[in-house]
Amino acid sequence: MRTFCTEGPVDPKLNYYVPRTALVAEGLKKVEQWRYFTIFAPRQSGKTTYFQFLIEGIKKEKPNWLPVWISFEPYGTKTEREFLHSFRRDMNVFFHSRGIPLSIQPIDSIESIKDECLRIQRETSKDLILIIDEIEGLKEEKTLGLFMHTVRNLYHLKREYGLRSVILTGVSNITGIIQDTASPFNIADQIQVPYFTREEVYDLLAQHERETGQLFENPVKEGIYEQTLGQPGLVNALARDLVEKKRPNGETIELRSLYTTLDDFTEYYIDKNIANIIAKAKLYPKIVEEILFEEPLPFKITQEDIGVLYANG
Repeated sequence: MRTFCTEGPVDPKLNYYVPRTALVAEGLKKVEQWRYFTIFAPRQSGKTTYFQFLIEGIKKEKPNWLPVWISFEPYGTKTEREFLHSFRRDMNVFFHSRGIPLSIQPIDSIESIKDECLRIQRETSKDLILIIDEIEGLKEEKTLGLFMHTVRNLYHLKREYGLRSVILTGVSNITGIIQDTASPFNIADQIQVPYFTREEVYDLLAQHERETGQLFENPVKEGIYEQTLGQPGLVNALARDLVEKKRPNGETIELRSLYTTLDDFTEYYIDKNIANIIAKAKLYPKIVEEILFEEPLPFKITQEDIGVLYANG
């Protein structure tokens, strides 16, 4: 029996999921066009799951493409030499985990990444797609600058080197990275990964109903959407708590159980997602009060307080 996923990327065999078919098609189209682009989405919005679906779509529809996913989240203040060690290791771990008979050779400079792209293209006759998650995790400006300059150079000769697409994503607003004159991302080509729609939330809950026979009363479904506005991490967390803790014997889930779950998450549970939201809200109490209790405010991602609150869910 599948479950609601709260601990990381979704596994369709183990978890209920929203396929994001249109978003995957949009990503495939951009890669088809040799586009380099960014993905901006708040925490717990399903970015990594989206990449999994995109990679699976590429494997199914475009066998002559070679997608590789790595994360810069732990890179921190790495020097160029330290960065190259981690970059090579993470690329090779990805190849090994996917059963791809490739390995990145030792690299003596960031610019030499171009040579590895060319070698991969010649050895495999496949176009490389480099997906970099949590780009803002690389905080050393000099190292990041060298990497972005190299990507910029590759962008101008992408067909020659076989680097079909580079996709960057992050939680914080990466405007500074993509607008730099050295960046190929200053064209502002971007995919937004939105929260679940009301219909997608209802569909996710319906998957559980079909597979188990346990029902959510309609006010509960609507309540889950209204309380989360479709944030994937919160939707799954509330649903999982309801079916595993509040009504574990398969009873119909009624509104009283939802109220109890909401109280538990905000007052008793130690939940990283909720704790992060509350911590960031405390940084901007004035605008949070305006959002909650006053007239609707215009959404402006360039406004610092709104941008931080949005990025953190």
